[in-house]
Amino acid sequence: MSLGNRFHGLGAEEKPLTVGEVYRDLPPDLWPRVPRAGEPSSGYGEPKASDRQSAPPYMGDAIYLSRNLQGRVFTVTTTPTLLIDSAFAWPYLILNPSKTTGLTTTVTGFSGTVVAAGNSQVTPGSIGVSGFYAGHYQLDVTAVTGTWDIIAQSYDVISAKWFDTQTIFAGVAATGQYYASVGTLGIATDLAFRWNPTAAGSLTFSLAAVLKGGLGGSSAGLAQVVYLGSQGVTTTSGFPLLEGQKQPFIIPEGVQLWGVAGTNIDIRVFML
Repeated sequence: MSLGNRFHGLGAEEKPLTVGEVYRDLPPDLWPRVPRAGEPSSGYGEPKASDRQSAPPYMGDAIYLSRNLQGRVFTVTTTPTLLIDSAFAWPYLILNPSKTTGLTTTVTGFSGTVVAAGNSQVTPGSIGVSGFYAGHYQLDVTAVTGTWDIIAQSYDVISAKWFDTQTIFAGVAATGQYYASVGTLGIATDLAFRWNPTAAGSLTFSLAAVLKGGLGGSSAGLAQVVYLGSQGVTTTSGFPLLEGQKQPFIIPEGVQLWGVAGTNIDIRVFML
């Protein structure tokens, strides 16, 4: 369809302007609808029905979808994990949504029966709290004889020693549920608990730590970053996909994409 003429110099042959050139500053949905003999009148200017499978021009930051958008979830671990094994060239979008998770985390500090003084430093293990701002503790006592104190501990990476920060439950002598809020006190890098009988006996209990105000990162104190690359990708050689970020890739036939992280991280892979 010709809408006008253009010249390339005096005496040059006139060439008609196309619809795309006339309306090139407008998005395709604002182009005039031009009916043609023998064709549906719903087409936009010059593109034909078969062109609807191609991305329109001037998309800006929009993502062109050729199929239903549905992500596959992959758990990336400390060893390389295969994310994509492409059979043909296709665009993919990889999203690391971990920054929106972990803002509040509940971790088991201990669960079981004790008959003597001890701690949770090894069993079940310390709790990484470097990515959190404040802590709350919930103690559920199901059986008890004697009296017991429960003390929170913080780890010093310089001396490699544990320090008592405060007694969070003192003189526990009856079954029931107990709660304590410590705020930021003792929320440093690693958290553990110790129990001490002030009068001999036994204690059956579970102790949960509710960590609030997550700043990103895992409960192990590690950044939630996924590193992308080949089969041998490492956390030092891979392309870093930071927390809460996405990255599109066009991956050709026969190319694989792997991921690795410092801790287990769930990411999403979309085929566009």
